[in-house]
Amino acid sequence: MKRSRSPASNGAKFLGGDARIGSIAVGKQADLMIVKGNPAANISGIEKVEIVFKDGVGYDSEKLIQSVQGLVGIR
Repeated sequence: MKRSRSPASNGAKFLGGDARIGSIAVGKQADLMIVKGNPAANISGIEKVEIVFKDGVGYDSEKLIQSVQGLVGIR
Protein backbone atom coordinates (compact mmCIF):
# COMPACT_ATOMS: atom_id res chain seq x y z
CA MET A 1 0.00 0.00 0.00
CA LYS A 2 1.32 3.41 -0.95
CA ARG A 3 0.19 6.72 0.45
CA SER A 4 -0.07 10.04 -1.30
CA ARG A 5 1.46 13.01 0.45
CA SER A 6 -1.35 15.31 1.40
CA PRO A 7 -1.30 19.00 0.56
CA ALA A 8 -2.81 19.34 4.04
CA SER A 9 0.65 19.02 5.58
CA ASN A 10 1.72 22.35 4.07
CA GLY A 11 -1.47 24.07 5.22
CA ALA A 12 -1.15 22.66 8.72
CA LYS A 13 2.44 23.82 8.94
CA PHE A 14 1.54 27.31 7.71
CA LEU A 15 -1.25 27.56 10.30
CA GLY A 16 0.98 26.25 13.09
CA GLY A 17 -1.07 23.08 13.57
CA ASP A 18 1.39 20.57 12.15
CA ALA A 19 2.02 19.00 15.58
CA ARG A 20 -1.66 17.95 15.66
CA ILE A 21 -2.85 17.65 12.04
CA GLY A 22 -1.66 17.57 8.43
CA SER A 23 0.00 14.15 8.29
CA ILE A 24 -0.53 10.57 9.41
CA ALA A 25 1.28 9.76 12.65
CA VAL A 26 0.58 8.31 16.08
CA GLY A 27 -1.28 10.82 18.24
CA LYS A 28 -2.38 13.07 15.38
CA GLN A 29 -5.94 13.66 14.23
CA ALA A 30 -6.72 12.42 10.72
CA ASP A 31 -9.60 11.42 8.50
CA LEU A 32 -8.53 8.97 5.80
CA MET A 33 -9.90 7.62 2.56
CA ILE A 34 -8.41 4.36 1.26
CA VAL A 35 -8.83 3.79 -2.47
CA LYS A 36 -8.12 0.80 -4.68
CA GLY A 37 -5.59 1.78 -7.30
CA ASN A 38 -3.26 4.71 -7.75
CA PRO A 39 -5.08 8.02 -8.38
CA ALA A 40 -1.72 9.67 -9.16
CA ALA A 41 -1.36 7.36 -12.17
CA ASN A 42 -5.06 7.17 -13.10
CA ILE A 43 -7.45 9.67 -11.54
CA SER A 44 -10.42 7.31 -11.97
CA GLY A 45 -8.94 5.35 -9.04
CA ILE A 46 -10.33 8.03 -6.75
CA GLU A 47 -13.79 6.58 -7.40
CA LYS A 48 -12.80 3.15 -6.03
CA VAL A 49 -13.13 3.94 -2.33
CA GLU A 50 -12.52 0.89 -0.14
CA ILE A 51 -12.92 2.37 3.34
CA VAL A 52 -13.21 5.77 4.98
CA PHE A 53 -12.02 6.64 8.47
CA LYS A 54 -13.77 9.58 10.11
CA ASP A 55 -13.16 10.53 13.73
CA GLY A 56 -11.41 7.22 14.33
CA VAL A 57 -14.24 5.05 12.96
CA GLY A 58 -13.88 2.97 9.79
CA TYR A 59 -16.78 2.92 7.33
CA ASP A 60 -17.15 0.31 4.58
CA SER A 61 -18.03 2.34 1.48
CA GLU A 62 -19.92 -0.43 -0.31
CA LYS A 63 -22.14 -1.10 2.72
CA LEU A 64 -22.89 2.61 3.10
CA ILE A 65 -23.87 2.92 -0.55
CA GLN A 66 -26.11 -0.17 -0.32
CA SER A 67 -27.80 1.14 2.83
CA VAL A 68 -29.03 4.30 1.05
CA GLN A 69 -29.55 2.91 -2.43
CA GLY A 70 -32.76 4.30 -3.89
CA LEU A 71 -32.97 6.94 -1.17
CA VAL A 72 -30.26 9.38 -2.23
CA GLY A 73 -27.88 10.07 -5.10
CA ILE A 74 -27.97 9.08 -8.72
CA ARG A 75 -27.42 5.34 -8.38
